[in-house]
This record gives sequence, structure tokens and C-alpha cells, in this order.
Amino acid sequence: MIMAGLEDFVRRAEKAEKEIENLKIEIKLALKSGHNSSPINDEKVSEELERLRIENSKLKYRIGILKRATESEQKRG
Repeated sequence: MIMAGLEDFVRRAEKAEKEIENLKIEIKLALKSGHNSSPINDEKVSEELERLRIENSKLKYRIGILKRATESEQKRG
């Protein structure tokens, strides 16, 4: 059960990291193409990027907790 939860958190963290990378690529392409995006779009992208970074940090923290708990359980037998 602990391993299933850990795997779920790892998948979610990886998904968040991929979404962050995709947003970075979209931003770079938009800047290179010379399209002026509206402040609303920039704000939404920034908010989404920040939300994903926060979620990713939380997931990584929880992965660390689950790894330590798993190691502790394995040591106990």
C-alpha cells in the first residue's frame, strides 16, 4: 500500500514537471515568434506555472516522507 502511494506521488510529480517544461517551451516559442501576448495570458501562464511549481514541491516533499517511512518499515521487518 505504501509503495502504491509512493508510485502515485512520483507519477504526479513527473507529470507536473512535464507540464512546467511544456509551459516553458510555449513561452519561449511565443517570445521568439514575436507575438505580443496580452497581459491576461501572461498572468494566466505565470499563475499556472507557479501553481505547478508549488504542487511539484509538495509532491517531492511527500515522496521524501514516504521513502523514509518505507525504509523504516523495511528495517522493522
